[in-house]
Amino acid sequence: MISIRARPAEIEDRALPGHWEGDLIAGENNNAIATVVDRSTRFTVLYKVKNKRTEGVIESLTEQMRQLPSQLHKSLTWDRGQELSAHKRFSIDMHMTVYFCDPDCP
Repeated sequence: MISIRARPAEIEDRALPGHWEGDLIAGENNNAIATVVDRSTRFTVLYKVKNKRTEGVIESLTEQMRQLPSQLHKSLTWDRGQELSAHKRFSIDMHMTVYFCDPDCP
């Protein structure tokens, strides 16, 4: 896992689009909606994930991000939830670096 503290200055200053922050909104019966928000433009994408397990979240996240222009595939920052434990597969598939929040600091 790469810490949020390792993010480059270009992500911190919100000057360039393509750096995303994401999270999972969990509901009942293994239902969930994932959110990704561009740090620069605040453009928000909501999508239903197949399930809250990492395979379902990564598959849905990859599918949604592929619908956006490749210039917007720069980085993703996520909390430390188990749903992104397969983040390396997402990073390789999307050519995006994934950063994680510090423990207990979503």
